[in-house]
Parts: sequence; structure tokens; C-alpha cells
Amino acid sequence: MTTIFSSKDQLLSFLLLFSLVLLLLALLIDKSNGLFLARSPFDRKS
Repeated sequence: MTTIFSSKDQLLSFLLLFSLVLLLLALLIDKSNGLFLARSPFDRKS
């Protein structure tokens, strides 16, 4: 049972890290050029 919990914890931490990296990447792309904002569903600037 410990292995299942361990793998679940690993998956959760990986998902958290992945979402954080994705957010950073999105912010970087948005700062450099508005390509991400153009195709993102939550753009309220245009």
C-alpha cells in the first residue's frame, strides 16, 4: 500500500510542477509576443 501512496504523491507533485512550468511558459510567451494571448480562451484585452 505504501507504494501506491508514494506513486500517487509523486504524480500529484509532478502535476503541480508541470502546471507551474506551464504557467511560467505562458507568462513568458505572453511577455515576448501576444501569440499565446491570441489563441487563449481567456483573453479580454482584444
